[in-house]
Amino acid sequence: MNELLNDSLTVSLNEATPKKDITPQLCRLIRNLYEDSRPQFSNRIGVSLSVIQKYENSKRDSALLPNRINEQIPTQLIDKANELIEVFNAIES
Repeated sequence: MNELLNDSLTVSLNEATPKKDITPQLCRLIRNLYEDSRPQFSNRIGVSLSVIQKYENSKRDSALLPNRINEQIPTQLIDKANELIEVFNAIES
């Protein structure tokens, strides 16, 4: 019963969390933070390998990959990855 309640709560929290903008750079960084290869990451989030390849190379602009990352990856990790990109961009400029 507790497991069912926890699952319901998790779904409710995920639905209430605003969706994050997932750029190709952010996707690549999140994958690397997990130390996943592209095939491993495709299994982790439930999309095909070609979707990840095309998205990371900016050859595909679809909502599938960003939606899956928002659903499968903790919001805190997405936020921290965004912070890392901002720091990197500040250093680069």
